[in-house]
Amino acid sequence: MSACSAGGERPRHKFFVARPAWLIAILLPAVWLASGCDTAETITSGDTTARGPQSLRPMIDPDQCRDLVDRALNMLHPERLGITADRKTAAGVLNQWALGCGGVASLPAESGDVLERLLAPEVLQRLRAELFSGRDCSHVRNCLLMKAIVDFAGAVDSDLERVGELFDYVVRNVQLEDQPPEGLPLTPYEILLFGRGAAEDRAWVFAELLKQLRLDAIVLRPADGTGAEIDAGGASGARAWLVGIPLDGEIYLFDVQLGLAIPRSEDASPTSAEPATLDDVLKRPELLRALDIPGGEAYPLTADGLQSPSAELIGHAGWWSPRMKGLQAMLSGEQAVVVHDALAGSGPSQGALARIAEVGEGRWTAEAIALWPHAEQRMAAFENLDQKRPQDLYAPLRAPLPIVRVEYQVVEGNPPTARIDRVEYGATKNDLLSTRTEQILGEFDTAVQRYTTLRGVETALVTGTDAQGRTLAIPRELRAIVVRNLPPAYRSLHRLAAEDAAFWAGISQLESGDRAGGLGTLAQYANDYPAGHWIPLCQRRRAELLAAAGRLDEAVAILEEFVSKWPDVPGRHGDQWRLARWKAAAKPEAKSAE
Repeated sequence: MSACSAGGERPRHKFFVARPAWLIAILLPAVWLASGCDTAETITSGDTTARGPQSLRPMIDPDQCRDLVDRALNMLHPERLGITADRKTAAGVLNQWALGCGGVASLPAESGDVLERLLAPEVLQRLRAELFSGRDCSHVRNCLLMKAIVDFAGAVDSDLERVGELFDYVVRNVQLEDQPPEGLPLTPYEILLFGRGAAEDRAWVFAELLKQLRLDAIVLRPADGTGAEIDAGGASGARAWLVGIPLDGEIYLFDVQLGLAIPRSEDASPTSAEPATLDDVLKRPELLRALDIPGGEAYPLTADGLQSPSAELIGHAGWWSPRMKGLQAMLSGEQAVVVHDALAGSGPSQGALARIAEVGEGRWTAEAIALWPHAEQRMAAFENLDQKRPQDLYAPLRAPLPIVRVEYQVVEGNPPTARIDRVEYGATKNDLLSTRTEQILGEFDTAVQRYTTLRGVETALVTGTDAQGRTLAIPRELRAIVVRNLPPAYRSLHRLAAEDAAFWAGISQLESGDRAGGLGTLAQYANDYPAGHWIPLCQRRRAELLAAAGRLDEAVAILEEFVSKWPDVPGRHGDQWRLARWKAAAKPEAKSAE
């Protein structure tokens, strides 16, 4: 038995690598940890402690007011928030502006009754607060994130095409599950980062993206409670529902469980369906019946059930507050981002409820429109979480976590093993986190290169420097032995990170236009991780791409094998429907070949 030690001076802490810095900083967990769960009641505005309406009279000249807004937005910009600035400090600067410059706008008179009718007292109190809170800062940060995604993923000609592209982006980037990761009440920020969520999570992210196009999103349900229970991807026993997007006087329909726009044609391809409108399905009930599984399950919604559906506006209190209304007036040019949307208004400032009532005339009134409770409940619950719980989810994203010192003893035998006496960990560079961020926001080529390196993170763990800065490593012939005997939690973290990198590399290749490379990488992932947590999205994506390329037999084989091995995963109705469509389309091709 021989005693060994490899170690060195602890490296200086580094948060990220700079390419580009703001993309990487946007998703760092420090944003949440550094700020805690601060509220308007616990945030002061520098030397200003005034409260009440009298405090909103302008006390600072216009140039200083502009400087305060610029300073606050600079702190809230993703490249700084959580790195050199935190929510509490940023909120303090916004409050100096609000109190000293009259920055909190007044809401339309008609908003009062509407808000009191729709919001719980505690939500209404938070909405009417004079001071900006940490949650407000997170809302602005989230809006900046959504704006960046819209600029990339929604770069097409028409508004309807943009809506379709953003819906597809959500389906490609949020794997459908029964509940969010670990059952935590995550916000759209974390849903996109972790890439998993329930049907409601997909709907929420979709709606937040559309806000940057100044489009509304509503949840449509059969008003009488009809509609079969959904198979999965939502609350247990929940009834089926659709997301409706009002546009050009119509309401376009999307099913986040299926991952499809409701097709406007009965024989539409699963991979390229023009969305139907509510009027379409009411005039042509066969459009919904075309989503039945031949000889199997019926699609859970009917035209009769949607004759007079209930409508619920997707949003949360952050969008409707007077604080955001005042801030919105300051955002233009390079700082243009949508942070406010009125619930009620008149004339040119018509609110969301009036817009939805107008497009749904004859089916519902403004008074009948409800607020979708999911978003506000999630935002509030996330602020009240024990700080440790969401941070556990970040662990694989912090990989690789370097070991700067390890003391071990090699135990002779066949094969030899090692006894680990002491491990000293260095500071993470958040390599996987920053690479994931680049992927989400469209830096696909760079992400692929970095994921390729990170895929080997499980076997390349033990490196560091000694006190003199010289490279230090476990001898190569002993490294595998030592790594195998490192603490199980450490090894598990890097195994998960390697798996994430392997899957996300394939998705990044596909998004960059490298279809052949991406399909090959996803096939390798499926082979290396047959029970991996990304298998549902992996196999569905492979099958859809192969079907779109006309390789229907291969698509059917992949999806059939997946369905047989994973029968209980959310979204199985969509799988069976696609299989039926692809098999039917493959038959004429087979006859033609004969």
